[in-house]
Amino acid sequence: MMIDVADKRNKFDTGITSHFTRLQGRMLRTILVLLSLAAAKGEDRATLLRFKNQVSDPLSTLSTWNTSSGVDSCHWHGVNCSSSGRITGLDLQSLSLPRPALLDAIQDLSHLEELHISQTNFTGSSTNRSLRSCNLEALDLSQNKLTGDDNLLLQILESCGGTIRALNLSSNELTRDDMLSLPLFSRERSCNLTVLDVSNNRLVGEFPPRILSTCVELQKVFLSSNNLSQIFFPGCKNLISINISFNQISGELFAPESRCTSLKVLAIARNAFSGDFFSLFGASQRSHNSSSSSFFPVVERIDAAYNKFTGEVPAHIGVLTRYMDLSSNNLTTIGNQQLCSSNSSLESLLLQNNRLDGQIPSALAKCKNLVNLMLSFNRFEGEIPSQLSDLQDLQWLSLSNNRLSGEIPAALGRLHRMTVLQLRDNRLQGEIPSELEQCENLLMIDFAGNLLSGNIPARIGKSSSSLLTLVPRVERNLGELRYVTPALALPTCTGASGVFGVQGIALEDFEALLAARTRCDAHVGFFPPVTLDLSSPIYLDVSNNNLTGEIPLELGRMEDLIVLGLAYNSLTGEIPAGFGTIPTLDTVDMSHNLLQGGIPGGFASLGTLTRLNVSYNNLSGIVPQGPQTGTFILDGNPRLCNHLEVPGCAAPVDATPQSFSRGGDDGFGGIVGMGVALGVVAFVPSAILSFRYLSPLFF
Repeated sequence: MMIDVADKRNKFDTGITSHFTRLQGRMLRTILVLLSLAAAKGEDRATLLRFKNQVSDPLSTLSTWNTSSGVDSCHWHGVNCSSSGRITGLDLQSLSLPRPALLDAIQDLSHLEELHISQTNFTGSSTNRSLRSCNLEALDLSQNKLTGDDNLLLQILESCGGTIRALNLSSNELTRDDMLSLPLFSRERSCNLTVLDVSNNRLVGEFPPRILSTCVELQKVFLSSNNLSQIFFPGCKNLISINISFNQISGELFAPESRCTSLKVLAIARNAFSGDFFSLFGASQRSHNSSSSSFFPVVERIDAAYNKFTGEVPAHIGVLTRYMDLSSNNLTTIGNQQLCSSNSSLESLLLQNNRLDGQIPSALAKCKNLVNLMLSFNRFEGEIPSQLSDLQDLQWLSLSNNRLSGEIPAALGRLHRMTVLQLRDNRLQGEIPSELEQCENLLMIDFAGNLLSGNIPARIGKSSSSLLTLVPRVERNLGELRYVTPALALPTCTGASGVFGVQGIALEDFEALLAARTRCDAHVGFFPPVTLDLSSPIYLDVSNNNLTGEIPLELGRMEDLIVLGLAYNSLTGEIPAGFGTIPTLDTVDMSHNLLQGGIPGGFASLGTLTRLNVSYNNLSGIVPQGPQTGTFILDGNPRLCNHLEVPGCAAPVDATPQSFSRGGDDGFGGIVGMGVALGVVAFVPSAILSFRYLSPLFF
């Protein structure tokens, strides 16, 4: 019995000893791993410091790269790390960088997977050598003026070509021959690329077929802004996004049997494509009119603007895409086919500047998700379909420069989300409907160049100081109006931010104008949703009509107004003094009316004003003197004078407006004035408003 107890005790002791031995082994291995990681992390940090010591950094991009601050190197500017602390990514720009230093960094950072080096001045020469190791998966060398014989580019692609999946060489100086000479695209090697960006280079002629036939895994191809004349995709089942805009490409893109089953974005704007849209597949529209969605069943964006497409707008367009831009082509008819179904996803239909005629199809009202409908600069006749008021999500409606007649449908007042309404240069008659006062988000109304009569309504347009969020759907190259948004990732700016550029004003000048007004940077491109802090419209043009009566005082209280056009009407009464206090006002044209009284004194000191045209009225009194007096156009007002001592001269009109309270019980219902623009870019993106033919007196 005693022996059994002793045996059990010995076995227990042996088990305990074995357990602790295993535990010690695990702890030792853990310690060794941690020490190894710490050592490796230290090596990565030392590599970065050596790299920093070899570069010129005029903008102090690498100022955080130091050990004295105690900041972990994974938190240094432009450095990304894995969960274990190894450096996996570098994102740097605006350096003066020796070529050997970059090669050393790629070699010594053994876990480096992503490298973004843009806008860099590469110096020195790199000797011909291959890297011992390279795990790069994404390489961005954009905006570096690289050519195909640059040893740096050749050596990186020679050593890393087997692992690189995404390659960005945009905005360099590569030619077609340069592309063919890159090791990545040699006949002897396999190509694993899924993303290729060679936009804005010097590619001329046909894009090398060998590249597209070798890189069969490509998902995204960006070749815009070159001088290519031909490209053919031998297969497209893996392609998700194609952008070949701004070239001279014509002919077929795909084989007739192609099915681009993954394609979501097709951008082919500003090329030389002709024929019907499905000639891109070597097919006719007639033979594929009922099965057009089979070519690309999941496509979301098609931008084919500024080409030479003819015939009908492609059938089942609402099934194909959320965004369709066929503007500035030679299309002649929308046709009688069903454009949209009850489950249509179409949000933006851009068909302006074509040759479309007949009546505007009322069937467009079935596109229930439409946000932007652009039909300006065509040959449409007849009345505006009242059924368009069923498009409750509509924000931008552009029907300008057609041959439309009849009255403006009062039913459009039901479009409560509408921000832009453009009916310029048609043959519309009657009064401006009072129902439009229900469109409380209107920022832009353009009714110029019609036969409208009656008074200018006081209650119309954006009226409250609440924030308005818009989701842009328009792009930079889409037409007469170019959409400008704040450059911030989550833009919320005070004033007329996220506005627009009108053709006739240089875009750069308009961006500068916005920056001065809003304290926000601006840019053009694909846009995120934009949040605007606007309390009134920013653009109003009802010039060239038959409007009568006085200018409503409420218009002089539109605090965010930038452009005002009232010319060539029969308006009477005095100019509201409030106009002289609007802090954003840039351009005013009240010429060729029957206005009386003086010029409000506030105009003379309104620092934002670049043009005030009050010519050919019945104005009288002294012309206000101030910094902006030189912007006045006064011809055809013989009773105006420049000195008080001239007999009959009176002092300028007091610039102080009548008291006004937002949202108060003043009879305005919180609605101030008439308005301007902001349709939706978010960027959409990449815009189009029909301001193309603004009065020459205007700009």
